[in-house]
Amino acid sequence: MTARLFSARGPPLLLHARRRERLEGPALPRPLCRRVAVTDRVAVEEAACEMEKRFGSTDAIINNAGMMLLSRIADQPVDERDRMIGLSIKGVLYGTRGVLPGMLSGGNGTLVDVSSLAGLERSPQAVYGW
Repeated sequence: MTARLFSARGPPLLLHARRRERLEGPALPRPLCRRVAVTDRVAVEEAACEMEKRFGSTDAIINNAGMMLLSRIADQPVDERDRMIGLSIKGVLYGTRGVLPGMLSGGNGTLVDVSSLAGLERSPQAVYGW
């Protein structure tokens, strides 16, 4: 939905996700779709570099990836918690880092980070925010 709204205004979009088929469903005029996990720093930076080479500097990024484990924190396997932290925190940092050099050299850019409710409310499931 967000991609359709932005695309209607004309800018090219870099869309990346672990499951590329989810990105190719909506007919958008200028998308660059890549299968990229946001926890893969190198892949995120390569996708951002490809986008900038093709369309110029990035005007905006919307970091929107995350997960929440439904079990109580005391019952969560540590590797699952590490995966959640990697996705929710490192994914945002890698996405931002991928586009920030171009934004800084161009003197503009907008960063939008979609956050988890777990960071705002206390919960027995939340790794952060309690």
